[in-house]
Amino acid sequence: MGLPIAMSLSKAIKESRVVVVVFSENFAGSSWCLEEVAYIVHCMDEMGQIVVPIFHHVWSSNVRNLNGSFGLCFKEYRYRYDKNKVELWRNALVRVADLPGWAVGHFYDPPEPVVIKKVIDSIWSKLFPYKDPNEIGTRLQDLKLSALDQHQILTYMDYKEANIFNPLHLPSFKAIEESRISIIIFSKNYASSSYRLDELAYMMKHRHERQQIVIPIFYDVDPLEVRSQTGHYAEAFSRYVSMDHSRIELWRNSLQEASGLSGWDIKEIADG
Repeated sequence: MGLPIAMSLSKAIKESRVVVVVFSENFAGSSWCLEEVAYIVHCMDEMGQIVVPIFHHVWSSNVRNLNGSFGLCFKEYRYRYDKNKVELWRNALVRVADLPGWAVGHFYDPPEPVVIKKVIDSIWSKLFPYKDPNEIGTRLQDLKLSALDQHQILTYMDYKEANIFNPLHLPSFKAIEESRISIIIFSKNYASSSYRLDELAYMMKHRHERQQIVIPIFYDVDPLEVRSQTGHYAEAFSRYVSMDHSRIELWRNSLQEASGLSGWDIKEIADG
């Protein structure tokens, strides 16, 4: 039998309004991924979840028809797993591959930043149908956390009484551990919080160790300022001179790496 998905992950899937499934060439090589997609389809049928497939350097027809690497994996699974389990995985792949989604990586596909913007716009319009996604730059600060909570979107503020000796006890770090995708919203004052910088470093750690997808959004700040730690970021780091040098260096490296990833510059989008 296939291994059951972790309780924390199944809980995250169950409590989500929107689930993005990123198919890659090696997706079917993981029984965990197949268990997840089967559970996602179950939640879609039972609770009406919105499921969005992204085909990253793989043809949707290969997923749907079990061709290429998908077919090779399933030939092996016929001898390793119960036939009902294999059929459940097969049906789940077909169901999700038939849903409207996006393709990335083929020569005629849009660039990744364009696809990311389309995905975010689409999810935004489904969750907030009366709000224009292009107005996110002016509306983001006015959105109340309670409104986001109503749509099953977990958000985290800085904790005034956080345990600075063990920040990993914060709810935000647990959420990072259980997430497949982390979205970082960089602002002019982002680096003024050591907790945010610790969270960023933790996200990048999970990106390397668990292949977590990290998407940066630059809200009213130039990506170059984040990458080079100039302007407001230089001013913020000047207040950290008395802190542990290795911790500061970790923050700098994390900012540089995260700001170099494919993401969304709200100013460029607003300017057309």
